[in-house]
Amino acid sequence: MANPKTPGDLFFENYCALNGYDPEYGVRWHERFGVNTDKDPDYLIERVGDRAIVEVKHFETRRMKDQLLATPGRAMYFGGPELYAKLQASVRAAAQEQLAPFASVGLPLVVVVTNPMQSDVSFDPDDVVSALFGQVELAVDPEPGGRIQAVFSEDGAVLTHGADGILINRLPHLSAVAALYGLEDFARVDVYDLSGVPGFTGTPVPNTMFDGDATRWFGFTDDRHAAARRVVALGPSGRSRPVRASRFEVGIDLERGLADGSGERISSAPHRSDSQ
Repeated sequence: MANPKTPGDLFFENYCALNGYDPEYGVRWHERFGVNTDKDPDYLIERVGDRAIVEVKHFETRRMKDQLLATPGRAMYFGGPELYAKLQASVRAAAQEQLAPFASVGLPLVVVVTNPMQSDVSFDPDDVVSALFGQVELAVDPEPGGRIQAVFSEDGAVLTHGADGILINRLPHLSAVAALYGLEDFARVDVYDLSGVPGFTGTPVPNTMFDGDATRWFGFTDDRHAAARRVVALGPSGRSRPVRASRFEVGIDLERGLADGSGERISSAPHRSDSQ
């Protein structure tokens, strides 16, 4: 028997209905795919032959909003893990507990995070990057004309550093994380494509999925002729098309670390492009 649907499930189903997806709920996974597990991901979605297995997460925490309402007129600051720790934990739990048993079925495995209850979870790209790859910090080059970059610490739900300093992919089967937000009938999606992350062993999400005009794609690329592997914002209908205006860029800087010389870091510096 399928679990009762959550507000996040209903929000996702509405998005599917508006975008032509068939979201199958209560799938008999063992019968369909022969996987010997009692795990029960939320959905098998399909559109024109493209399929993916999806686990939906939503959030209810309102601690910060409750504090503000309890002390009107008082200024408060919230940041760092307060904004993304629950997102980080939810992505890791969904990928490990629900999706991992399906790593061998040959379908993309996607965690969709939603916030229909307007909880204290941020889907700002820097905060999602922090959740996936480690807390974003500013790195300042003190030399004249030096760069200011946002870098993240490589201790997130997906990437971490091993004892020898090598990047470890904690969730190599996870194809993407999709942040679904906005108004019910005008939802936006930010897709964090993990198929280019070091150590990825899963099935990439097809370019033809999550391709609406209000969708932003973020993904790793490996430029062997440059000094950096980069995570770049990609057009929704193809991973190789130019970056659209007002997208963001994040990347791994292989030559420059933090100003203290602490080595390789992954940057998430906002970047605008006029390419169309």
